[in-house]
Amino acid sequence: MDILKEIWCFLKDIHPSFWGVLIGSFFSLGGVIVTNKSNLNRLREQFIHDRTVRKEDRDISFRKEIYMETYESLTSITIAIGKFTDFSISAESINNQFRIDSQNLSKSIVIAKESTLKALSDVNMEILTCFLSMTFKRLSLSLIKDELGIIDSQISNNDSKKGEIVKLMEQHNLDGVYDDAIWSRLNSIFESLNESG
Repeated sequence: MDILKEIWCFLKDIHPSFWGVLIGSFFSLGGVIVTNKSNLNRLREQFIHDRTVRKEDRDISFRKEIYMETYESLTSITIAIGKFTDFSISAESINNQFRIDSQNLSKSIVIAKESTLKALSDVNMEILTCFLSMTFKRLSLSLIKDELGIIDSQISNNDSKKGEIVKLMEQHNLDGVYDDAIWSRLNSIFESLNESG
């Protein structure tokens, strides 16, 4: 027990201000530990929050990009439907544009919520119905246009023949030759062209 008495004496001989400093240091060390732990927790929460915000920003940016493509595709499809009446644009070109834009519309399925998906589905069905209806109407109009082209070429051909007959009749009169057979033949051809044209 001598050792314990020596230790006790040694500790007793230490100045009381040292004990105050030692105890204050332990309190300071405890404060630093608590502060660091609190800062670490706060940094963890801030990191989680920043990661969540960045993820939401990426999602919003991705959604925005897809929805803008969807909007552009819907606009392009609407314009394509309007082009059905322009016969200078080929039906194949309009169909290709519709196919490309329909594929762009399908991208929105990846990010769309149920209500948006239903609305897009309804719009897509209406567009498809309109597109098919316009395709059939364009086809029938194209057939009518082709028939009118044939009739127009026949009329043009008929007018050309009538012009030739009129020239022959004028020439016949100018020649001073009075051949009733030729005249009646030219006249009957002219009359038949008038009836058919």
